[in-house]
Amino acid sequence: MLWPLLIVGVGSVLYWHFTDDVRPYAIVQFLPAILVSLMCWLFPAHVGPRETHVGTLLVGYGIAKILEAADSLVWRSLSFTVSGHSLKHIAAAASCIAILAFIQKPYHEP
Repeated sequence: MLWPLLIVGVGSVLYWHFTDDVRPYAIVQFLPAILVSLMCWLFPAHVGPRETHVGTLLVGYGIAKILEAADSLVWRSLSFTVSGHSLKHIAAAASCIAILAFIQKPYHEP
């Protein structure tokens, strides 16, 4: 599924660029987080730490989005040293550690 998803992601950015319509990009960006949250709620994991990893990912993604939205405010608040956009990438990368931990930990039935 990697290639089709990459094509959809790049296509949404190109569509945004050529039409100035951000809706497909917003769907590509937010729909996965909404669906993962919904799946975790509808089909809870049997092992506690897995839920923690998904929760950490969603919190990290939320922090990244807040930093992105507050880009110039963060830039001014930190005396023009680092922007919210830069910190967004750090928060997003840090939240990916949760996914790595999730993938690396074997699943065991209780």
